[in-house]
Amino acid sequence: MLKDAGVLDPRPRREGSLVGREQELTLFEQALARLAHGSSQVIEVTGDPGIGKTRLLAELGRLAAGHGFPVLHGQAQQGGERIPFYALVDALDDHVAGLSHGGDLDVLGAVFPSLSSSGRDGETTGLERYRVFRAVRTLLESLASPGLAVLLDDLQWADEDTTGLLAQLLRHPPRRPVLLAFAYRWRQAPARLRAAATAARADRPPLCLRLGPLSAAEAEAMLAGQGSPAWRRDLYLATGGNPFYLDALARSGWQPQPRDADGDPAYSGLASEKLPSAVTAALLAETGALSRDGQLAARSAAVIGDPFCILSVGEVSGLNQERAAASVAELAAADLIRPIGSTRLFSFRHALVRSVTYENANPAWRVGAHGRAAAALRDCGAPLTAQAHHIERAAEFGDLAAVGLLAEAASTVQAQAPATAAEWLRAALRLFPESAGPQRRTTLLFRLAFALGASGHPGESRDTLRAALRRTGARRHDERIEAVAFCAHMERQLGRYAEGQSLLLAELAALPEQATVLAAALKFQLGCTELAHGDHAASRRWALDALVAIGQADAPGLQTAVLGLLATTDATCGDIPNAVAHLTGAAALLDGMLDGELKRRLDAAAWVGWSELLLERPVRALRHLDRGLALVCAPAWPPGPGISRRRAPRQRPRPNGCPGCRPAGWRRSPHGRWPTPGSRWTTQKDAWPWRRPAPGQGVPKWLTGPGQAGMSC
Repeated sequence: MLKDAGVLDPRPRREGSLVGREQELTLFEQALARLAHGSSQVIEVTGDPGIGKTRLLAELGRLAAGHGFPVLHGQAQQGGERIPFYALVDALDDHVAGLSHGGDLDVLGAVFPSLSSSGRDGETTGLERYRVFRAVRTLLESLASPGLAVLLDDLQWADEDTTGLLAQLLRHPPRRPVLLAFAYRWRQAPARLRAAATAARADRPPLCLRLGPLSAAEAEAMLAGQGSPAWRRDLYLATGGNPFYLDALARSGWQPQPRDADGDPAYSGLASEKLPSAVTAALLAETGALSRDGQLAARSAAVIGDPFCILSVGEVSGLNQERAAASVAELAAADLIRPIGSTRLFSFRHALVRSVTYENANPAWRVGAHGRAAAALRDCGAPLTAQAHHIERAAEFGDLAAVGLLAEAASTVQAQAPATAAEWLRAALRLFPESAGPQRRTTLLFRLAFALGASGHPGESRDTLRAALRRTGARRHDERIEAVAFCAHMERQLGRYAEGQSLLLAELAALPEQATVLAAALKFQLGCTELAHGDHAASRRWALDALVAIGQADAPGLQTAVLGLLATTDATCGDIPNAVAHLTGAAALLDGMLDGELKRRLDAAAWVGWSELLLERPVRALRHLDRGLALVCAPAWPPGPGISRRRAPRQRPRPNGCPGCRPAGWRRSPHGRWPTPGSRWTTQKDAWPWRRPAPGQGVPKWLTGPGQAGMSC
C-alpha cells in the first residue's frame, strides 16, 4: 500500500495470523471485555519502525469487530502539505458525510471536508478550537453504540491540531464506552503527545505497550521453515528480530555473504547485498525528510561507521563544528541515530539504516569521504586497523604507501581476525603494480593464502599458494618451505592426502641437505598427513625422522610440535611408555617457551594439549590449550585509556569420572577402555582430580604445583 507521500509503508505484508505478541493480545482481550461493560479505554503502542505497531493495531481492530464494536482507522500524514486534524479526518470523514447540518455539525465542518464545501478557512481562536474539541468528543460518544474503537497510527507525524485534540480527549475522555488506541515511534513523537499519554484519564490507567523485537523462536515461526536453519539464524541476526525487515528480506531471497570465522554473519553481508525495494524505500523516506545538512551528515556517518562522534562527522562532511552538531542533533531527533550510553558517541538505529544510507550515497563522493576519514584517523593517531577500512576504499592503484598500511594492518589482526586480514591483503594486491617488486607481491600472496586458510577457505588458500609457489622458481628459503607445508595442510583439509604427500616429497627431495630444520618441517608435515590418512606407523616414522633432522638446532616450537605428534602416534599405537616420555619432553619445552615464540608456532600447544587428553591429563591439557587460545584471542593493540577487556569466566564441563558424572573408563580407545586412575601405566598426576584430601591430610603437591594453582576439572 502506498502512502500519501508516495513511499512504501514500512510494515509487514504477510497475511494470516499474527506471530508472537501473545501477551499483548491477552491485554487487548481484557480491554475489550471492559469496553463491553461500558468502560472507556486508552491503549498506547510504541516501538521502533517496522517493529509491528501497525500490524498489532490491525489485530486489535479485528478483535474489536469480532466483539461487535464499530472500528475506525486513521493514520497521520507523512510529508506533503500539512492538513489539520488529518488522522481524525482519515478515520471519521466517511462516517459523518451523511449527517445533517446544525449544532455541533456546523463546528465540525471546520474539520471534516464532507461537512463543509469550503473546508476550513483561516486560523481558529482558542475558543473555537475548544468548541471543535468538544464537538469531536460528542461525535465519538454518538457513534459509541454499543461501543467504539478508534485506532490511530503513525502519530509521530501528527500535526499540531491533531496532537492538541488527542491531548484533550486523553484528559477528558468520552462519557460513552470508547476505546482510543494510538501507535507512534516514541523517540519521534511530539513531546505534547507523550506528556498527554502519560497523564491520560480514563476509567482505567492507559495501557502502555512498548514493542520489542521478536524472539528467535517467534522469528522461526514467522519464517515458517524457509531456507536452512543457518540461513534463518543469519537472517534473524541481520534484522535484529524486526518483523518488517524479517519479512522483506525473506521475501527477497536475501543471502548473506559467506560466514567469516571471526566475523558476525549478521553484519558481514548487509553492506554488499542488494536490499529489497520495500526496505530501501521505507528507509530512504526517513533520510529524505532531513535537511540538506542532515542528509550530508547521515551519509558521512554511514561512511565512518558505528560508532562515530560529531567531530568525525564534521571532518568527513566538511561542515563546520556548529553545523555538524546541529545536523547530528537532527539525525537523533529523527531517530536515525542513537547515543551510546553516556559517551559522546552515536550509532545508527539499525545496521540496515546505515547500509541503505551508505549504498545510496554517490559512489564518487564515497571515495573522497573514505579518504577524508582515513586522513582524520591518521592525524589523530588512530591504529592502522581503524584506518584500513577507509584506505582500501579510497586509495588509488599504485599507492605503495597504502599497500604498506594495509599489509601492516593485516598482520596486526592476522591471528584474531584472519578473514579481515584476507580482505585487506586482497585490497593491497589490487593496488600493487607488478613492476614495483615481484618478490614483494609474492610475499603478499603467501600472506593472503595463510589468512584464507585460517579463515576457513582451504580451496582458495591452496590455489593462492600454488600460484605464489610458481612465482618463487627454484629458490629455496624459509618462506617457500613454510608455504609448501601450509599448502599440504590445506590439501589435507580438502581430503586430498595424496596431492599433499606428493607436494611435500617433491620439496623434500629438492633440498640439498636432509638434516636441517627446513627438512624437519617437511617431514613433520608428512607425518601429519599420514596420521590424517590413518597410517599411524608411517606417521611415527616421519616424526622420528623429523626429530633427528632437528638435531641441536634452536627450533623449540617445531621440536615441541614433533614431540606432540610422536606422543599422539605412540598413544594410538599402544606404546604408552614412549608416549608419556615424548609428552613429558614436549610439555617441558612448551612451558619454557616465551609467548612470542609460541605465537609463531601455536600448533605446538595444540599437539601437546591433544596428547595430554589422550593420556588422560585433563588439567594439564586445559592449561596448555588455554595458553594457546589466550594468544590467539589477545587484543591486537592495547586498549585505550579507560577501556578494559574483561574476560568472562569460562565454565568448564566436569570431565567424566567427576562425582555425579559417568564413571571413568567408559569411553573407548584402540586398547578398549580409556585408562583409569590406578592402572599399571598411569600415575596420580595422570588421574582425574576427583578425590579431595581428607581433613588433616593436606593438599597433594600435584594439585598446587607450578601452573596448577586455581585449576580444577
